[in-house]
Order: sequence, then structure tokens, then C-alpha cells
Amino acid sequence: MKTKEKALSNLKLYKAVFASLLSGFLIGLIVTDALQSRIFFSLFIGIPAGLLTAAAVFAVLMYIEYRCSQENKSRKKDRQ
Repeated sequence: MKTKEKALSNLKLYKAVFASLLSGFLIGLIVTDALQSRIFFSLFIGIPAGLLTAAAVFAVLMYIEYRCSQENKSRKKDRQ
């Protein structure tokens, strides 16, 4: 893999990690705040909700990146 392609791939990985952490944090915060008046330990529900959200967002973004890279490789083969 060329250096420029590798740097671009690393940048996409960092974006996916950042997006998953941000979404996980926000969902955890929203769930915790929404359940605070009903459940005393709402943080115990908010944390797993945030973790599941972060994992799901990361998995979806990595799947999309994988599919796009496979399509780009097949297009390059077709051009040759």
C-alpha cells in the first residue's frame, strides 16, 4: 500500500473512532438524563447504551469503508 493511501486509510479510521466515541457519549448522556427522574442508578443503563451505540457506529462505518475500498479495487482492475 502506498504511503498516501495508508495515511488516508488511517485518517478514515480516526474519523470512525471519533464518530463512534462521540455518538456513544451523547447517547449515554441522553439516556442517563432521560431516566434520571425514574431510575436512581440511571447511569448503569446509560453506560451500556452508549457502549452499544459506539460499537454499532464503529462497525457500520468500518463496513462502509471496507465496501468502498473493495469497489475501488474492482474499478481499478476493470480499467486495466
